[in-house]
This record gives sequence, structure tokens and C-alpha cells, in this order.
Amino acid sequence: MATAADVLEVARRELGKHETPPGSNLTKFGAAYGLNPAPWCAEFACSYVWMGAGLAVPGNAQSPKGWASVGLFLGSAKANSWVVAGGKSATIHPGDYVCYEWDASNTWPDHVGIVVEPHADGSMTTIEGNSPGLDRFDEVAYHVRPRDQVAAFVRPPYSGPTPIHRGPVPKLPNNVILEIGSPHHDLVAIYQKQMLKRGWHGIGKVDGVFDKALDETTRKFQTRLGLEVDGQVGPETWKAAFEAPIG
Repeated sequence: MATAADVLEVARRELGKHETPPGSNLTKFGAAYGLNPAPWCAEFACSYVWMGAGLAVPGNAQSPKGWASVGLFLGSAKANSWVVAGGKSATIHPGDYVCYEWDASNTWPDHVGIVVEPHADGSMTTIEGNSPGLDRFDEVAYHVRPRDQVAAFVRPPYSGPTPIHRGPVPKLPNNVILEIGSPHHDLVAIYQKQMLKRGWHGIGKVDGVFDKALDETTRKFQTRLGLEVDGQVGPETWKAAFEAPIG
């Protein structure tokens, strides 16, 4: 039987995997499911990750390989009592699945991701497939999302306790440096949230924009920790933001 940690481990291994060629909806996840090309957020989360982590596929799933449809996944979740009570305001944990409705007039969910970490302001860091990433086309990527377009949270039938504390440090992809004007808004938002947790409130709001205020805060943080002071967030500064003692 699988745990939430297993699901997150499988999902993290696929960060950066993308459509080939860009815009084609052709992926390894669709090939594994047997439906390629096709929109693939569910093929990634609800089939590839689900099965790769060792979660059992129920008899009411879309296929023996899980789900390629977010709507059918949510339907199975409701039938199996996996939906977390509370709707948008539910208490969520790492490893929960989140189904979105981008169009408020539509009752059929459009997208699905996996919760990496819930935040005190109600938002969450997720891993999602078929979503804009660092390469500016659809891939498996981290995102920081609000809850306003959440259709439901789903807690799979894990065999162990659901983790309630932050897991491993989110991965900063190789050769990525965050600095003023950085296009990596999802990663900047994750860094901003972590710095606010550490008490660096001078950065202002979490908006994914690496501006002068964030540059100045980063330099002060680097100075305090004895790191190279350049205002850039590379591997050492990123790691320190998540692992260095506070105080």
C-alpha cells in the first residue's frame, strides 16, 4: 500500500517533463495510459503517479490504469468517499489531490494537481502536469495556487498517516537562478512564501515577481547567513531559505 510520501516522491521525479514537441499534448504519461495525444493533467496525476506510487485502482475507475479525465476521477472519489469535507475551506495535507474548475459556470472539473504544502494564508504549493512551467510550455511544474477555483480536494486511500508537516525542500531546477526580472514566477512565489515564514516581511505580498524589495531582502538574508551577497537565489540561498535555523 502507498503513502502520501510515495505519491509526492513519484511526482517530484517528473518535474520538468514536458510535451514533445511543445503544444502537442504528446507525453510519456499519455503513452503509458494509452491515450496520446490528449490533455494530460489527469494522465500524470491520476494514472502515472497514482499507479507509480502503488495506490490501488478501484473497480469504478475509468480504466484499470486509473483516470485520464478529471471529472471521472472526481466521480470515483465521491463514490469511494475520498473527497475531503469542507470544500474550498477543507483542512488539507501534503499528498491530497486538488481538482479545479477554471470556468465557474462549468460543473465539470478542468484540471488536477497534487498538494505539496498548504499555507497559512489558504493557498497551497502543488505539483501539476499539463501546466505552464519554466520552459513557458506545458510540463510538470510547481505552482502556488489560491483556493477560489477549487472544485474539491481528494484524499487517496493511503496506508499510512497523512503527513501534516512540510516534506523535503522543494527542488530548484538545475541552472535556474532567481533574480530581478526572473520569468520563473512559480518558483519566486514559493521563495517569497518561505521568506515571509522566516519573518522577512519587507518583501511585501506573494505575487511571483522578483522586484527590488525582494532583491534587497535577499541580500540582507545572505549577509546574515554568511553567503555570497549578490541578491540572486541560487542553490545555496534557496536551500538556506528552507533549512537554515530561524533566529
